[in-house]
Amino acid sequence: MFFLVPVICFSQTDRYSYGFSGKIDSSFVEVLSSKVAQLEGVDQVKGRYKVEQSRGELLIFVEQPKTRYDRALFNSAKVKEILLQNNLTPLDFRKL
Repeated sequence: MFFLVPVICFSQTDRYSYGFSGKIDSSFVEVLSSKVAQLEGVDQVKGRYKVEQSRGELLIFVEQPKTRYDRALFNSAKVKEILLQNNLTPLDFRKL
């Protein structure tokens, strides 16, 4: 007897937070978010910035591979590179 078992692949989204400091215009956070959103493996980015503290945070949503054989495409070093290119100081990076 031969059975066909449907295989359903669910993609899982991981969330990361990358803090940064530096003096920027609060509207520049949107530009920064769009640059990070263009990185491979990134689904969505939300940025926030507190002018009075000169600190901000990028919330990065990354879709994980559907199977264990697919490789993860997201690289946090690329986010750090974007922050440094914009004269910002990278702070803590963590998985939420």
